[in-house]
Amino acid sequence: MLDLVLQAIAEPRRREILLLLRSTERSSGEIATHFEVTRPAISQHLQVLAAAGLVMVRRKGTQRLYRARPEGFEDLRSFLEGFWDEHLQILKQEAADYAGSGMLSGWCKKGAHREDEVEGAEQQPFKPGGFPVQADERVESSHQGK
Repeated sequence: MLDLVLQAIAEPRRREILLLLRSTERSSGEIATHFEVTRPAISQHLQVLAAAGLVMVRRKGTQRLYRARPEGFEDLRSFLEGFWDEHLQILKQEAADYAGSGMLSGWCKKGAHREDEVEGAEQQPFKPGGFPVQADERVESSHQGK
């Protein structure tokens, strides 16, 4: 089912249709008014979305009403969360390795959140991203203005 979902959302127009159907039911004719394509083309896109389990179809008289099915994204969500969880574990390990390397010793104590809670720490400049500026970088930056 994951392949069907990926193939369905690969088409930009289908993603736009999903956004239209996110909060309300709409007929294919009503959906077609938002696009410069034929109604049969919209019906074809809706069939692909329905086959992937991303939209549900309800009959009301002679009309077919379509609505997005958020649960149709569960397989995709699980797949992506697997990467996210793995990346967070790697990041956690790298942070632990960095903290254990001694580069943070003397700078902050566990649970410190403000500068005045940090014991014996001298003010140290930081680069974007929160990494400390090394001594040789400080010298270079102090000479750049001259």
